[in-house]
Amino acid sequence: MSAPATRLVRVAPTADIAPGERRIVEVDGRSIGVFNLGDGFSAIANVCVHQGGPVCWGRVEPRVHAEVMPGGEVRESLSPAPDTIACPWHGWEYDVRTGTCLANPRKALRTFPVVVRDGDVYLEIAERAS
Repeated sequence: MSAPATRLVRVAPTADIAPGERRIVEVDGRSIGVFNLGDGFSAIANVCVHQGGPVCWGRVEPRVHAEVMPGGEVRESLSPAPDTIACPWHGWEYDVRTGTCLANPRKALRTFPVVVRDGDVYLEIAERAS
């Protein structure tokens, strides 16, 4: 079985989405958030798996990592770049790069491949079967 055909959809010039910023676009009737994470771009569906909220409008922050040390001490650190988004409706949190829900890794937002070419950001969109 062959891979589905895809097409590139131009989102914006890279300079128009500054590090830490996002652009929400409509492609084929789907709302998609495109994020500049500083070290690259990612794209996720703008529909929270909890109750369909506009997740891409939520706050993007670094993830808190906690490690329990021998003796019970807890050491916390932050991810080097903002990579967690919280849905503004009910606070469900997701990894912006993978779409994975932090509270329940079996749930995830749909992700879309991002291509940066000649100073522009594109989404790779699978063609729908006709």
